[in-house]
Amino acid sequence: MTNGASFWLDAGMVGAVAPILVAGWLTLASAGCAGADSQSADGATADSAKTIDGAPADNAGSTDGADGAGSTCSNEPDFTRAAPVCNAVVNSALAVPFTARTGSPPAPTGGTIADGVYASTAAEGYGAITPAGRRITLVVLAGATKMLWTGEVRDAAGTTVSLSFAANTSISTSGNQLSFAVDCASTSPSPIPPALTYTATPGQLLLSLTSGADTAVTTYTRTGCP
Repeated sequence: MTNGASFWLDAGMVGAVAPILVAGWLTLASAGCAGADSQSADGATADSAKTIDGAPADNAGSTDGADGAGSTCSNEPDFTRAAPVCNAVVNSALAVPFTARTGSPPAPTGGTIADGVYASTAAEGYGAITPAGRRITLVVLAGATKMLWTGEVRDAAGTTVSLSFAANTSISTSGNQLSFAVDCASTSPSPIPPALTYTATPGQLLLSLTSGADTAVTTYTRTGCP
């Protein structure tokens, strides 16, 4: 079983079942479960990565109204469950294949992460990244202090599941780094890395892991408030 870091490196975004990412790529905070491990899924050389996509919810709870574009959501439901289930997030993401890129990856710029439901929409790799697709849903809650994960890491074509997982993490940001503390994980070791670099816009969240000259990037698109 690979660790979180390799999971990310392989899938270009969020990856294996071992320790989470070096920077904290995917760690969900919620009901107490397994602790965080050490590898990242977006890093450069990992085995196979999987994606976790949560189900998009209504936008009515958003502080910004119908478009759900606010930084927080009101009346957020309690998705946390006891281990090993960890959460009740529905994976509504579609499977996405791996795409190999050339040149330099985009520089992570950080930014304000909006609460809401995010579905993986791209898994990309720069350098010698092991190809891996994704199907992952994330739910960001409590003013971007909690992130819940559910999803699958898939083969390069995005057709075969290599890992299914759920996780709850507490998150914090500093510059362009997103750090994770794992509160619950359905697998041991946890697939969430300790940290990831990120870029946040009102409609997307890009999580990346770099190891040497290799970088894995997973793009999540916001679908609304839960």
